[in-house]
Amino acid sequence: MTQPTLYLLAGVLNSDKTTYLDTLLDCGLISEAQIVDIDHITELVVAHQAPASKNLSNAVWATVNRAIAKQLSLGRDVFFKAPNLSIRKRRGVFEQHKRNAHVTTLFFLHTLEQVLMAKEFDEARALESYKQLSCAQPGLDCHDFQVESNWSFTYLTFSEHIKML
Repeated sequence: MTQPTLYLLAGVLNSDKTTYLDTLLDCGLISEAQIVDIDHITELVVAHQAPASKNLSNAVWATVNRAIAKQLSLGRDVFFKAPNLSIRKRRGVFEQHKRNAHVTTLFFLHTLEQVLMAKEFDEARALESYKQLSCAQPGLDCHDFQVESNWSFTYLTFSEHIKML
């Protein structure tokens, strides 16, 4: 049996990570259970802890890692989505799961102009997002990486793209 793949979705805010996952779902290529979304997990953890708790970040990351491990143990590929997934955080996820999955970082690269034109967005926040993004380092924070840049959402093009994953 081949190892499942853990996809780390990396990219600045508004770089189409959510749209990519929604398209996979709409095409029936993945299930909701295969998506681990740090924003959703943070909401769940905050609902059970005081938002100012010093242990909030630790609780969120522990929950993220449990959710990933559960899906991998079932032999499922996992798509981990977190805005501004820093190299330090990618390294932590990679170290935690590299024995049970092939870890691939999917970089969603758009120019700052593309991000700002796509949606109404605060330019200062977009610039900060760009500053935090760092390149993948195979062997340190993933096994390999792919760059997703300016891909089209037509069904045929997208289906062909998915077959290559």
